Amino acid sequence: MENKKLKLNEYDAAESSALESIPNRIIECTRAVSFSDAGYPTRVRSSSALVRYVDVMHEGRASSTFHELLRGITNDEFNLLKTVTRAIKDNSEKQYKKKMVATGSLLRALLIVRTLKALYPEKKRLVFEIGHGSGYVGALLLADGYAYASTDIVQAFYVYQNNLLEELIPGQVTDLVNGGELTSINSIKPGHAVHVPWWKFYSVTPNINMSVDAVTCNHALAEMHPNSLHYILHLAKMMLQKTKNKCSNK
Repeated sequence: MENKKLKLNEYDAAESSALESIPNRIIECTRAVSFSDAGYPTRVRSSSALVRYVDVMHEGRASSTFHELLRGITNDEFNLLKTVTRAIKDNSEKQYKKKMVATGSLLRALLIVRTLKALYPEKKRLVFEIGHGSGYVGALLLADGYAYASTDIVQAFYVYQNNLLEELIPGQVTDLVNGGELTSINSIKPGHAVHVPWWKFYSVTPNINMSVDAVTCNHALAEMHPNSLHYILHLAKMMLQKTKNKCSNK
């Protein structure tokens, strides 16, 4: 199957082109505020440097997450972890020439996925994630048959997740970096994903046709620009309202 993994230079070129006409207020509110203040790296210059994002943000938390938060895992969860771990390893070997796996960050993602599955056990449900980071919530959901869409303002996280999801579900990721608009997407098939770069997610006059069952944002709400927080809450309400209206009309 054709390799559709997003290349770093493709992302950078598309972002640079978009920046020429994006209003300053949108650029301002899509700055990684907390990362910038703390000095956390958000960009890489080479694809090989993406190896630094395989297992981050939850370093040293694997044991406490497993024993204190998850308190063990089910057989189904173990199988999901195996599937995603295999994709992480294979992607790392192909992209970075290193055999890498995720521990703390993957287990933390499982905690979120467990909650979403308890709320929406039907696997055809669509989850939209804002600030996907390394992308393990999405990977676990997709491995379990859910439909998934996401966006992130961080270049390194965005490209890393794209590459991982293409490894996990090759040919089933619709990435909007090189073409297409979020407004043109009405639905997503189970087991498929839509990847939305920040410059196609944020708009002066937000308009979205996609109805989603759940919107999740993990470890990011308190870290973003206040205008960005206001925007995503507004857009999340819009997407969820479309689902509510659709169900009411049945």
